[in-house]
Amino acid sequence: MVFMSLFIDKLEQKIGADTLMSIFFRRSGVCVETVSEITYELNTTGLSSHYKKVLGDIASELTALGIQRNGKLINVSLREPPT
Repeated sequence: MVFMSLFIDKLEQKIGADTLMSIFFRRSGVCVETVSEITYELNTTGLSSHYKKVLGDIASELTALGIQRNGKLINVSLREPPT
């Protein structure tokens, strides 16, 4: 919960923990791992433009934190549905 509150405080748009959980942690996506990085692409299907912006802010903030897994940087981005 400490991580969640610190993370939410860094976002430009203020959102609650419930909203964060529903638009970030409960979304489908794709994970691509290369030799140097791990990229998570979050599916934006069904999100309003407002929540796409919020999710984009979350993804940017997580990437900016410089989190690593097994020595590989983690990047988070949005994956738009095909048109």
